[in-house]
Amino acid sequence: MTTLNVSSDVSSTRSSQTNPQYDGQEHQGGEGVSGKSPLRLALLWTVFLGFALFSTWVLWQEGYWGIWQAGLVSAGSQQILIDLVIACLIISVWLRADAKAHGMNPVPWLLGVLTTGTIAILVYLLVREHRKP
Repeated sequence: MTTLNVSSDVSSTRSSQTNPQYDGQEHQGGEGVSGKSPLRLALLWTVFLGFALFSTWVLWQEGYWGIWQAGLVSAGSQQILIDLVIACLIISVWLRADAKAHGMNPVPWLLGVLTTGTIAILVYLLVREHRKP
């Protein structure tokens, strides 16, 4: 859900006067001054670890090319594969801009998405969350 953050200099000044640790930015519920939510981190780690373990098991069972071949077996599996490719492309556009905005080189992340799909995206989100502001 996207929220529109409209704040004036007056409200920022008032907030910084009443809270000396106020950093001038609005944070979502449950986030501290650093903007990092423990719930978001826990969720990211849970999804990453679960999916990485499952993906490792599938890779062991099927092999790298076997995973791709499974995506070409039927029209239904082709639709899922195409949907995944489109989603990764859309996320890659966002990732490129976001990495640059956070002072990170986007090239390794984009190569990771090309070779591992959402695993690289999940790792990027974890690295981004754990970086110092």
